Parts: sequence; C-alpha cells; structure tokens
Amino acid sequence: MVPGYVFVNVYYEFNNYLLDFVFSEHSNLKCAAYGDIHSAAEKLNFGGQQLYPQLGNKTVPLTYITQSSGWGLKSLLDPNTPDGYELVFRPTGGANNAPGYMDFAFIDKYDVDACVALCNGRGVDANGGGCAYFNI
Repeated sequence: MVPGYVFVNVYYEFNNYLLDFVFSEHSNLKCAAYGDIHSAAEKLNFGGQQLYPQLGNKTVPLTYITQSSGWGLKSLLDPNTPDGYELVFRPTGGANNAPGYMDFAFIDKYDVDACVALCNGRGVDANGGGCAYFNI
C-alpha cells in the first residue's frame, strides 16, 4: 500500500480520451487511492461522461467503467477486538439507539483503539455509570 492510504479502487475506464491518447501509459486500468474506507454502496460512478472532443455533429462515445473492485487494509476492515471488549455486532447500515447513551465524539478516521481510549478515559456519568460500550 501507499503510505497514508488505506483503500484503493481498481477498475477499467473506457472511452476516456486522456487515457486513450494523451497520458503516456495508454492504459485504461485506473487505481484510485483513498485515506478512508469505502463500501460498494458508494460506487456511484459508472461512467457516462463525454471525454472525447466534440467534432462537428459526430456521435462522441461516453465513458464506461467495468470490473471495479475495492481493497482496504485488513486492520481497518476487520480490526482486532480490544482487550476488555467483545464484538457485539458487525457493521450495519446505521448506528444503534440504546439506553445508557453518554455522548459522542468525533475522530478523524476509523480507529477502534481511539474509541477504546475515549471510552476508558470517560468519567462516571450522572447516573453513576462509566463507559462500557462504544459504537464506531
């Protein structure tokens, strides 16, 4: 992996004038690198852009994308269970709504250990309980 990147999307993009004629690689295989993890639900670019120059009234081909695959760092896709905790449920389409809610915190990346540190460092709440659960 490239340092600082945790996810790559590899795919073929066809009918892209720059890839076909301008860039020296002359390859339709693209690799987009990201600093955070993404899911299949975020695959929204299927092509459809006009990237060839319009010459008169000739029909210009639209781009199309095939064989798109995403690859993420295993440590982020399937993080180790922190000491003193156990996995209650796998990633879902939303956050849970449970009694005993204490507060939320913003973190700058998907980091289970950062959540553990926040939970373990939190004091006792108004009901006399400490943090015993977190949802990332």
